[in-house]
Amino acid sequence: MKSLFEIVKDRVTDAETNNSALRTQCRNLQTLLSSQTECETASSDIDGLALFDELKTLHISIIPQDIDSLVELLWFIHVNCLHEVFPNVSVALRVG
Repeated sequence: MKSLFEIVKDRVTDAETNNSALRTQCRNLQTLLSSQTECETASSDIDGLALFDELKTLHISIIPQDIDSLVELLWFIHVNCLHEVFPNVSVALRVG
């Protein structure tokens, strides 16, 4: 299975397949980062659907072609002060 970064960077594959895989990965990451105790409802460090939307926006218009790793993407986001625009992506990249 592809990583989130591989799915976002893959600009050539079928959009329908890519969207489905990306949405599934985002939900899986939200579930993985969720915590739930007996007394409270589940909470997560990220919102899977918001992460999906943020990644789609990054994929469509913002990620430069020369970025080839998670660290480079995280650096790009923070240097350009995009971590406030894409908070879920920033958290997902830091845990990734």
